[in-house]
Amino acid sequence: MKKRYILLKDSPELKKGAILEEKCDNGDQGFDCININEYQKFDDQGATYYSRKTIMEGPDWFEELSQRWFTMEQMKKIKEFFKFS
Repeated sequence: MKKRYILLKDSPELKKGAILEEKCDNGDQGFDCININEYQKFDDQGATYYSRKTIMEGPDWFEELSQRWFTMEQMKKIKEFFKFS
């Protein structure tokens, strides 16, 4: 199952709250933003990609969205995401 992470702070490309998903189930590729339209910073911006190392070694920037249990803060962010979808 593909892992998903949420961006905890604004980055140069994305706003806080962006959700990034693994490109494949193998666990050896990077992450794409799956809600780019709502969280991109520039209108002419293309897809945003982060390397696996950036996500995995950036606990101050990215938090994993568990497949089973969510914290209250994660639920608020997920509700925001679906409200805009």
